[in-house]
Amino acid sequence: PSGSAWGPSPVTDACHDITAYPALGLAAGACEGNGILIDISDPANPVRIDEVSDPNFAYWHSATISNDGKKVVFTDEWGGGTGPRCRDTDQPQWGADAIFDIVDRKLKFASYYKLPVPQTLQENCVAHNGSLIPVPGRDILVQAWYQGGISLMDFTDSAHPREIAYFDRGPISSTSSVLGGFWSAYWYNGEIYGSEIARGFDVLGLRPSEHLTAAEIAAAREVQMPQFNAQSQTKVDWAPSFAVARARFDQLARTCTTTIDERHNGPLTVSGVTCLSGATVNGPVTVRPGASLLAFDSSISGPVSASNAAAVHLYESTVRGPVSITGTRGSTAIVKSEIHGPAVLTGNRTGSVEPIIADSTVSGPLACTGNAPAPINLDAANRVSGPTSGQCASLD
Repeated sequence: PSGSAWGPSPVTDACHDITAYPALGLAAGACEGNGILIDISDPANPVRIDEVSDPNFAYWHSATISNDGKKVVFTDEWGGGTGPRCRDTDQPQWGADAIFDIVDRKLKFASYYKLPVPQTLQENCVAHNGSLIPVPGRDILVQAWYQGGISLMDFTDSAHPREIAYFDRGPISSTSSVLGGFWSAYWYNGEIYGSEIARGFDVLGLRPSEHLTAAEIAAAREVQMPQFNAQSQTKVDWAPSFAVARARFDQLARTCTTTIDERHNGPLTVSGVTCLSGATVNGPVTVRPGASLLAFDSSISGPVSASNAAAVHLYESTVRGPVSITGTRGSTAIVKSEIHGPAVLTGNRTGSVEPIIADSTVSGPLACTGNAPAPINLDAANRVSGPTSGQCASLD
């Protein structure tokens, strides 16, 4: 179908690239004819723990491990980077990425990813070098594709990777093949740096879109590293911030099963993921176990109660009544909101994500007990007219 003979090179006599992730004791090797997973917890005695091969891959070229160590992306540099390998006649699994889940320290194939838009016969194009963009809660790879340009791949859902942004100049020549394009595209401290063979060096920024919000970009930019090496990955941990908290809200908002953006008269029972956007609810709001409530720029005339919910977020909203959030297993946030009544957070077990009560007004007591971890205010004190107690004693 490509107009030329398909020539995979299944023989492995060396690894082209090995990416180490010392914090997790793992390394992934792209080894010409296959991909390997290595235990490097004892660096002096590395042990190969799994290997995979694929007849669709011509030349296993490089590897990138997800920040949580649960996935690895291998690239296939079919044709060595000098030829057009992104034509509409090429199979989409040729010269592409292969995404594997790491399950019980074994590599389990999940899917392929290739540029979604075919390139011309004049453009050398194939999967090449890239790195992770540190957006909290997501797996995003920025990657060079020679004259195919630069593509941002979201592989959070490893079985369904998708492009969420790109930069592409088009061919150097419309009549003949000229070697060029991006050899690499790496994220470093807030920007993307692209090494373009024929047309110079580019620094690229991210623009908000439906696929990537301003808060997600800001949260990624807050991750600062003194140095960067794409083949020696450093574990990223996000310090609590307004950008990180809002990024979680934005990500949950993409999963809304019900959206209310006007007046709702009477009580509201939340199931699934219910989003209030500029809404007015004339009545109490009850969040069912396992459900999520996301309120932005909304008004609720009545109490809000949540027991064993998945997540509860109140942003720039007004609640004319008490707020009680108990037993939440996901993220919890009350940010820049007004609570006309007491606010109580009890027994919320949210893992590594701190409940947030920040820059809000509480007309009544603020009480927090048994939350793990304890609530924080992001250094933005709240205005509380009643007593503050328990874990929230210092949040006003």
